[in-house]
Amino acid sequence: MLHQKKSIDLKDFSEENLLKTFNWVNNKDFQKDFLFERDISWDQHIIWYDLYTKDITQKIYTINVDGIHIGNIGLKHIDDIKKTAESWIYIGDKSFTGKGYAKRSYKLIMIKSVVKGINKLTANIGSFNKGSIFLHDKVGFNRVDSRTDILFDKKIEKLTYELDLLNNNNLLSKNNLDIDG
Repeated sequence: MLHQKKSIDLKDFSEENLLKTFNWVNNKDFQKDFLFERDISWDQHIIWYDLYTKDITQKIYTINVDGIHIGNIGLKHIDDIKKTAESWIYIGDKSFTGKGYAKRSYKLIMIKSVVKGINKLTANIGSFNKGSIFLHDKVGFNRVDSRTDILFDKKIEKLTYELDLLNNNNLLSKNNLDIDG
């Protein structure tokens, strides 16, 4: 029997994605991984979305597998002059983790970033988030810095990763341009 690979795509984040995202960001494991300090109320979530729709320094996409919204990926602190942005990703539906969807999503956002004129991506990751570190290493990011902050009354080491999109052989390779690979 032939195993058919599931299709993956990124769509612009919209109002219809609010409820699912709200549930993900209020999950305690998610909050730990993304260094959230508190739960988010529905009203706060709606206010955030309203501000997001007016913010030209951010762009959020939904990650969809065979039409199912499984997570989000985005760019923030987009700087058109420096041609940089900070990237982030999460698979909110845990039944889809560990299957390569995050890696395939990163390939798509790298291409979207280059099209937008972004030359360099950064990512800030808690040192305890081994899955995210593995992903960023796998897609070609390099660790460039670390710092310790106090969060939740604990010292947390945050790692900074960087990816030069214009000089990234990983992005330009045939394997990386094959989005389904």
